[in-house]
Amino acid sequence: MDAFSFGVFADVQYARRRPQNHRYYQAALDKVKQYMQRFQKEQVSFLVHLGDLIDEPEDEERAFCYAREATQVIQASGIPCCYVIGNHDTGSAALPRLAPLWGWQAGRAFGSFDVGALHFVVLDTNYDAKGRHYTPATHQWEQSYVSEEQLSWLQADLARTDKQRVMVFAHALLDALDNPHAVRNGWRVRSVLESCGRKVTVLQGHMHCGYESEQNGIRYYTLPATVEGESEFCYWIVTVEKSGQMVAKIVTHEGARTRVIGA
Repeated sequence: MDAFSFGVFADVQYARRRPQNHRYYQAALDKVKQYMQRFQKEQVSFLVHLGDLIDEPEDEERAFCYAREATQVIQASGIPCCYVIGNHDTGSAALPRLAPLWGWQAGRAFGSFDVGALHFVVLDTNYDAKGRHYTPATHQWEQSYVSEEQLSWLQADLARTDKQRVMVFAHALLDALDNPHAVRNGWRVRSVLESCGRKVTVLQGHMHCGYESEQNGIRYYTLPATVEGESEFCYWIVTVEKSGQMVAKIVTHEGARTRVIGA
């Protein structure tokens, strides 16, 4: 296959709000504009935002305006973007409003697509224990689930694909952690991923400090949040080489480094 690259960033949480708890909501959008310039220069094939593009729980109309404003900044780059939906998104505006803006169909925000020899899976971790999608009135960030419908779809989707390498995008953490940022039924998701017979890598957001682990042959990478700090930032450019090896260029305010994230 031909080599290709894509850009990844997480937890922008844009809003016209004053900074709070080291979160600079307005400054985050300026960081995104800088990301877009770099992604254009690197000629990435597509982008992925790992959830929480906005953060405005007080007024849904205002929240949707922020979502549209931030989305327009990304779209202006001319690079297609896959929008993972996060808890601050669903805590600010209802899924039926966000889904059309971010290109999701049939009222759901999970799905899959192929690029080269990779199969990409996007999960929505914003369900309650009964399989109901969270709304601004009901969301609980520390009680996130993947719905039964989605689990059944995931198993069928992985059985259908002929690709041997799979990359999963999610917002809340899928790896086994005793942590409120982790999906409550994450063990169900891991069971499907571990039994699919393919090489799997997971990229996720939600936990702002960043984190990584390897469990049962699957690597889990949590990207640091864009919203954190007035001038701090972090984004990745992932290159999938002809051999299938995945190399991430990790760019932060402190500099850049590269590492292999999947063979």
